[in-house]
Amino acid sequence: LKGVLLYPIGFDTSKKYPMVVTVYQKLRYNMNKYLIDGIGMMSPTEGINIRTLLRKGYMVYMPDIVFDDRGTGRAALDCVNTAMDAIQDNLAIDFTKVALVGHSHGGYETNFIATQSNRFATYVSGAGNSDLVRSYHSFNYDFKRPFFWQYEDGQYEMPGSFVENKALYIDNSPIYHAEKVNSPMLLWTGMQDYNIFWEQTMEFYMGLRRSKKPVIALFYPDDGHSFFKTKNRIDLYSRIYEWLDFHLKNRKSAWIEKMHS
Repeated sequence: LKGVLLYPIGFDTSKKYPMVVTVYQKLRYNMNKYLIDGIGMMSPTEGINIRTLLRKGYMVYMPDIVFDDRGTGRAALDCVNTAMDAIQDNLAIDFTKVALVGHSHGGYETNFIATQSNRFATYVSGAGNSDLVRSYHSFNYDFKRPFFWQYEDGQYEMPGSFVENKALYIDNSPIYHAEKVNSPMLLWTGMQDYNIFWEQTMEFYMGLRRSKKPVIALFYPDDGHSFFKTKNRIDLYSRIYEWLDFHLKNRKSAWIEKMHS
């Protein structure tokens, strides 16, 4: 596996920088991408623009993730931990100020890793599954087919069906571990999402709230899995940058501070 580590614009060897880790699956293809500013749809993670983060003084790390018979979440956790170990001696990174960010499948990975890790100061998760059991038995209206195909033969790469692997599906579901989250989370989704049903985000939010965890959830009623309305994109990107600045740069923000009041 490989990882792409990008340094901030104007990098100074005498300083330590906060870092944003963004996850999906294999992201090595980003090593030769030209990065532009803006609020366009920038892979690999909806809701952030990598060049903007570099301009704002963040390191950005994109580790590869692959899956195995331990289940999607457990394998993702192992890949991210190994990737973090690989750069642990980098003196430019402030490892007390690192965020994990993901959207869609990366949002699910972020949700799960948040329940198992103590390496990140904060998390941002967009439109990610929280309950694999419920998702497995749902209908995906974007793909117009039952969702179990994506677990058995698609992106999740689980070792088999739910019937054959009930304990594994439960173990890899973030909602069953919500009480273990130990860093603040920002969740977001569009309520017209017919790929990852928006109530998956609501349920994870409620699970975190019930366990008295610091969390804020943003629900956009007129957008879907990815955001196409400019007003929503501007609002979402702005709030995510404020969230990162608040938790990684100690910047003040009134709407975030309400979470702690």
